[in-house]
Amino acid sequence: IPIGAEGDFSGIVDLIEMKAYEWTSEDPGETTALEAIPGDLQAEAEAAREQMIEAIADLDDEIAMKFLEGEDIAEEEIIASLRTLCCSNQAVPTLCGTALRNKGVPRVLKAVVDFLPSPLDVPDIQGEFDGEVQTRQASEKSPFCGLAFKVSSMDDGRRMVFVRIYSGKLTSGQTVLNTTTGTKEKIS
Repeated sequence: IPIGAEGDFSGIVDLIEMKAYEWTSEDPGETTALEAIPGDLQAEAEAAREQMIEAIADLDDEIAMKFLEGEDIAEEEIIASLRTLCCSNQAVPTLCGTALRNKGVPRVLKAVVDFLPSPLDVPDIQGEFDGEVQTRQASEKSPFCGLAFKVSSMDDGRRMVFVRIYSGKLTSGQTVLNTTTGTKEKIS
């Protein structure tokens, strides 16, 4: 839950850890201060955590049993359950922050690592090449396969291409086939 709102937004209460994080500097990556939950938010945080655990219990039998028996549910169990639920598209965690001032962005990146599937957690990618369906494993040893999803122009006139790599690796000087145009491109 947020601490403050709009221009007064200063931090968040993490309902899994039950700790407050407040940003006291313009550089939130370096100076995130760990604080006790502010007294005026303690009751709201406890109620929100209870609601979160109930929602997880609706989808996870192990968490449901512990919840119904009144047992404490460890932070690691909540993270493991949320990861499983996210990977199976049954749950989507909600986070808060502000990209404008970069407050909360490091916590979002932590959530990506904690909850979202890695390339090793998803099935091999399939695609069609020269009229033939091919499969690629998420491995550096597999042939290169990627999708350029954004092209941006730099101030000096160079192009920066953002690529989602499905298999293999991309290195400077490598030549790859652009399947859209049918031409070979040299990677700089």
